[in-house]
Amino acid sequence: MIAANIQWIDSISSIIFLLYSIFINCQTQFIMALSTPASQFIFFGLGAITGYFLANRQCRQLTKDLDTLNAILIEKENEIERLEQHVERLLEGYKANDIFVPSPDNTDNLTAIDGIGPKIQELLHTHNILSFEQLATTSLDTLNKILNSAGSTYSLHDPSSWPIQARLITEEGKAALKNWIKEHKSS
Repeated sequence: MIAANIQWIDSISSIIFLLYSIFINCQTQFIMALSTPASQFIFFGLGAITGYFLANRQCRQLTKDLDTLNAILIEKENEIERLEQHVERLLEGYKANDIFVPSPDNTDNLTAIDGIGPKIQELLHTHNILSFEQLATTSLDTLNKILNSAGSTYSLHDPSSWPIQARLITEEGKAALKNWIKEHKSS
């Protein structure tokens, strides 16, 4: 059995040597074939044709990608236009200098409150305090921050009674507010 295995291994090694010899011989002939000008021209032509087809394929893929990106760009431009229109609709209530112009139906004349003049009313409107009700529920801290953010001229005002006055006018009317102002100015 061992003799058969040795014979089998011997046969395989002979086959491997034969294949190796053929490979070396073919490789040598291939290299020699490349050295002739005709074969070099053929291989150059094959390379050029292969390059052309690869470039053409890549160009088609890039064209598809460009078309996809153009479609996305158009979609985004439409979305931007829609958002710009939405912003324009939101800003319709604002003057050119970004001061909110309240509609007459949901605002009160805040200058009826002692200590609030037209400029402070305008400032309160920019912070979306448009009615006596809103002023009545605004904290003193918020009012001070609004005044301080507008500068030193505004920060000199004392808003501590503004919510009280606004609540009074909302609950009892303008006559009650006038009486309250008279009482507190005289004291």
